Amino acid sequence: MGSQTDSPRTVAHSSAVLSFRSLPPTARYPQSNGKVENSVKTVKNILKKAVAARYDPHLSQLDFRNTTSEGMDSTPAQLLSSHRTRTSLPMASHLLPPNVIPNLHRNLQQK
Repeated sequence: MGSQTDSPRTVAHSSAVLSFRSLPPTARYPQSNGKVENSVKTVKNILKKAVAARYDPHLSQLDFRNTTSEGMDSTPAQLLSSHRTRTSLPMASHLLPPNVIPNLHRNLQQK
């Protein structure tokens, strides 16, 4: 079951206000949404490893958000907020100030 924000009335109101069309996921073929399935699998693996290593799961997620992926020049945190977030991982101080990524939207569409 979804949360209260998943109710049809809330989704209908939000889609009308924000001018978007909501398409429900295909229940019989969850693998059709491969990127989401892969993201969920990655998060589950990170959490399992954090618990097994007795490491803070929140710090594990933060470390993941500050790590670049294959084929990407920026981290997920940089894509979202234009700067890296502070973690317990060693990082040069010149990498911490905000850095707006030029043409980000166009670059992501090309990939």
